[in-house]
Amino acid sequence: MLEEDRLPKSQGMGKWSSIAPSETLGALRLLKEGADPHAPVSSGGSLLHLCARYDNVFIAEILIDRGVNVNHQDEDFWTPMHVACACDNPDVVLLLVLAGANVLLQDVNGNIPLDYASEGTESSSILLTYLDENGVDLTSLRQMKLQRPMSMLTDVKHFLSCGGNVNEKNDDGVTLLHMACASGYKEVVSLLLEHGGDLNIVDNQYWTPLHLAAKYGQVKSGPELF
Repeated sequence: MLEEDRLPKSQGMGKWSSIAPSETLGALRLLKEGADPHAPVSSGGSLLHLCARYDNVFIAEILIDRGVNVNHQDEDFWTPMHVACACDNPDVVLLLVLAGANVLLQDVNGNIPLDYASEGTESSSILLTYLDENGVDLTSLRQMKLQRPMSMLTDVKHFLSCGGNVNEKNDDGVTLLHMACASGYKEVVSLLLEHGGDLNIVDNQYWTPLHLAAKYGQVKSGPELF
């Protein structure tokens, strides 16, 4: 999935038709008339996600003052900070940092906001400075991210060796294959398929493992799964 494709949209927001800077007066009027600042937007995000996308620092600050959660995660676990970094809106990035946003929250692919900030941009510089001032070791973070697929592979091997059901579901109807496909862990996917993992099994939302792989950008063209 392209980053542009998964950014929050303003469709389906009812009276919150737009929150772009050019619509600031309209947004202010809605807030004055009692519109809910916690109103959800597409993909489970918040109005603050939209401010982060459209670089509306003024409305973002008002929303924060009214208690909108700066760490709210949408259905892909993106926070407003992820969005601001992906769109390179440094003023929003700085506002969120000053408001106490957690810059280490991971999305569904295990990426922190900095992973979406292009190298050399002001957004990247703000986050790197903040992380350095707070003693965060980026090298260790990167190593931990690289270790996650191997950790899951080890756990799955142990689970299967103990006779575990490869298609066992959790309370959300999600199987190990759903998780591995969504994360793009090729070796884990291959192991699960070798042991009878079902690519057509659905979770409680009727998503198959391949649906999740496509949703989270893990499927490439060609005969291979990823």
